[in-house]
Amino acid sequence: MAYYVFLDTNIYEESNFSFENGKFTKLKDMTKTGKVVLLYNEVIYREVKQHIESYIKEAVGEYNAAVKNKGFAPFRNVKEWGGHLDLLNEQKLIGQQWKAWDDYLKSCCAIKIPTKSVNVDAILDNYFKRLLPFENKKPNEFKDAITIESIRDYFEIIKENELAEKLFVVAVDKGVRKSFRNEKSIVPFDNLNKFINYIILHTEYLAVAINKEIESGAFDDFIQKHIVDQIYSANCNIEDFYDVFDIDDVEYVNHEVGYIDVTDEGTAEVTLEMSAKICVEYTERDEDNSFYDDDEDRYLWEEFVEYKECHGVSFEATMTLNIGELDEKAIKEKVNEFNELLEEFDESILNITVEPETIFIPKETVILMNDWTLLKRDETRNTVDDWDEEEYTGDKPYTTCPDCGRPISFENDGGNGFCIDCAPEH
Repeated sequence: MAYYVFLDTNIYEESNFSFENGKFTKLKDMTKTGKVVLLYNEVIYREVKQHIESYIKEAVGEYNAAVKNKGFAPFRNVKEWGGHLDLLNEQKLIGQQWKAWDDYLKSCCAIKIPTKSVNVDAILDNYFKRLLPFENKKPNEFKDAITIESIRDYFEIIKENELAEKLFVVAVDKGVRKSFRNEKSIVPFDNLNKFINYIILHTEYLAVAINKEIESGAFDDFIQKHIVDQIYSANCNIEDFYDVFDIDDVEYVNHEVGYIDVTDEGTAEVTLEMSAKICVEYTERDEDNSFYDDDEDRYLWEEFVEYKECHGVSFEATMTLNIGELDEKAIKEKVNEFNELLEEFDESILNITVEPETIFIPKETVILMNDWTLLKRDETRNTVDDWDEEEYTGDKPYTTCPDCGRPISFENDGGNGFCIDCAPEH
């Protein structure tokens, strides 16, 4: 499951609405991998645009006022300095940063949550009772209240549709955070880095810890025991052979961890790069050494080749792991130690227990056997004679080859008592 997060306006404001800095770039990367879903509503959208406009107007006003200072007059017509003393276009800068805001939301595939269904009566009731977020006569308390209720409403939607078990809110405002203090499923953070670190610990660092557990060999017996059964029922094909074949034997060879996806706080999907040895048996007609009579519309004799082959194959399998209870207290303590993004992995934080639940080969996976995968091949030839000399009117065989037993007629007589295939050996 993804982690749904709602950012309050002041989180964007803290970074001066710079959407390409380290933490906002990291957040965007997390949304692109599906780990995080970014939420916003109309209140946040308009408030960010309003603040961008206000900040730029103030900054441009101060800049242009300084450029207009008469002290710069002697330099205005000097080519070397003229370009540095141009006035800034306020509306152009505002439009540019508004576009950056829209582009960031779009690049994150952010979801705009509705505000139309917000219970206004409940908001008014909280206002007159002076309940959170209506404290200290804040000027933006009604906007905060609408945002808080829209978050609660949207959480009910994602919970009902089993999209997430929690929703995270990042806000500098204590009143906003306190509004969720009695709701275990809506988790507040006071800055963006702490939220990102929380996700890193529960996904990237947890994946590192799981990988270490797998590499220790803890699951080797489970993988070896169960992957063999899965291969027998998997989609196995022999290249250019379209008939039925039997799998005689399967032998596990090796596995490596490909990718670890922590789907939620309770499970992880591990993609394994598997290597195995598969021994198969199948029979194929040798058309070059069989004779088909067009007039009778049947084979008069057929030569079959029984193949016993062993192949070394590689394919992907998926293992589902159940993760034991994480030490959330230790994780939160670690998160609260830092205001910057975590970089070094600390094994002491994630002392986990992981139990394998199942291993399977995805239905879309094809285990292909061909000349490239072939390790060993044994052949046994067998000729089936189905012609009647009394009834046959074509080129009748008049003897059989002492080597291969194939009937010899005028067409395949090697001239020395053997068929044309065996004659060169004698």
